[in-house]
Amino acid sequence: MSFGLRSCWSVPIRNFNDIVLGTFAMYHRKPARPLPAELRLVEAGARLAGNVITRLRSEKRLRDTSNRLDLAEKAAEFGIWEVNVASGDVAVSRGFAALIGLPAALRTFSLLELDSMLHPDDRAAVRASAEEAIKTGNFEAEFRIIPPDGSIRWERSQGRVELVEGESRTATGALIDITDERICWCRSKRFARLPKRPPVSRGKPRTSSRTGRSFSSRSQRTGRSTRSLWP
Repeated sequence: MSFGLRSCWSVPIRNFNDIVLGTFAMYHRKPARPLPAELRLVEAGARLAGNVITRLRSEKRLRDTSNRLDLAEKAAEFGIWEVNVASGDVAVSRGFAALIGLPAALRTFSLLELDSMLHPDDRAAVRASAEEAIKTGNFEAEFRIIPPDGSIRWERSQGRVELVEGESRTATGALIDITDERICWCRSKRFARLPKRPPVSRGKPRTSSRTGRSFSSRSQRTGRSTRSLWP
């Protein structure tokens, strides 16, 4: 009343699930009843406000999810990929681009470009896994890539192919860096191939052929342990 308003009518603002988000109201400076045209105008405004609010909230949730995904990718060193099987176009996450040494802004490229980054010795195996995935719907492979800096990185990728009426449409999966894991595995294999040392004899103390004294008697005379005198 302090603003000079004497009448008001409103309708609820609802989202797509018919949940009330607020109200859309019209005010007048004199007592009045809403005309049919004014009610239609308020209802149209409420529907428009509901659509806008729902979209803004969805965009915020999407941004929050994207930020959490970026943090998870950095912490776990993995990335997300999606392939359009028909066109061969690949869309990747920021974490995927970082793993293969590409700029974060480069988020789409072709399968041929990705294939060119594979180690020559692994290309045939990866292609065979991709062809098998189109038949079975499951993709899994371990391979080396050569980023633009010339280094060699080991990666593991797993994904699923969406089959519609027996035809593959899109494939979605994840890529994780396993370089450190492979380095440890190679070192353990090399260590396993090393010749093993014969076990240290723990039999009776040997006797010196020159002095005729046993090492145990020398240890008593010198104060040193028998074990320290054994070769």
